[in-house]
Amino acid sequence: MTRGEPFETEITSLGVPVEWIGKSHLRSTRLYRLVRALRQQPPDILQSVHFFTNLYAAVAGRIAGIRAIGAIRNDLTSELIANGIWGRWQLLLPKHLITNSELAQQRAIDRGFSSEQISFLRNAVDTNWLKGNGSSRDGKKIKVLFVGRLEEQKRPHLFLRAVSRAIAQSPVGHVTAIVAGDGPMRRDLESHAKSLGLTGQVDFIGSQGDMASVYKEADLLVMTSKHEGTPNVLLEAMASGLPVVATRVGGIPEIIEDSRGLLVEPEDENGLVAAILKLIGDRNLRLEFRQRGLEYVDHVHSLDALGRQLMCLYQEILS
Repeated sequence: MTRGEPFETEITSLGVPVEWIGKSHLRSTRLYRLVRALRQQPPDILQSVHFFTNLYAAVAGRIAGIRAIGAIRNDLTSELIANGIWGRWQLLLPKHLITNSELAQQRAIDRGFSSEQISFLRNAVDTNWLKGNGSSRDGKKIKVLFVGRLEEQKRPHLFLRAVSRAIAQSPVGHVTAIVAGDGPMRRDLESHAKSLGLTGQVDFIGSQGDMASVYKEADLLVMTSKHEGTPNVLLEAMASGLPVVATRVGGIPEIIEDSRGLLVEPEDENGLVAAILKLIGDRNLRLEFRQRGLEYVDHVHSLDALGRQLMCLYQEILS
């Protein structure tokens, strides 16, 4: 559907051709091009990896006689709202669905799906690329990190407000923030940071190709999302050795729990500030979360684990 995405170069370097079908913005034309591509090189399975592409995969799969898998990448409720009149069909047309959070899986079952129709598949990250990059400085200077698209779902304004308050109350002498990501709210966020008195204390670095270096520069990650599925940013940060403060939304509690990070209610700004201050002021707790996070992601969310789960799922569907 798009071109120039992060993994396109990596895919083509493996000798896998990438065919762009999104030149036209008309859904009918995109669908036609997808069906034509499927007929030229028929696959065994057609997998949609975003909720908004489920309709293409389901319809094209039926036309071409190919088994299609749909995706729920968030908490389902927010996706149905965001897709408006199309949301119901994005959910209902695929014969099988993959979700990356147990919350979304249960919500689909509550809507009438059987447990055989929907599979829970954990997100995965390349732990070898990230492992152990997290900062292990002595704690005299703390850098708080935000990573994500600068849009309403991620609530970067809340991040700036919480960091501003944490800096004012911090027992540590030097606390700064890093905002990694780009999006429609960036200019407004930069102005907001100035109005909060954060000039020189927050660094907007935009989208980064080398995220391992970004995680290495930070001491903790703060996620302020309004809704999520299973965010890869969270897994990457934990695989990098960063302790995490995050809102209790979507699949985040399944990853963090109380033993691997700090969770706060999504509307509890005071609780968010308190959690940030707790990690800033307690180096031993940061080191404890660092070790638990590394072990958990390596065991549960590695690429090896994902490969095994996907192969079992494909074999089950094809049989």
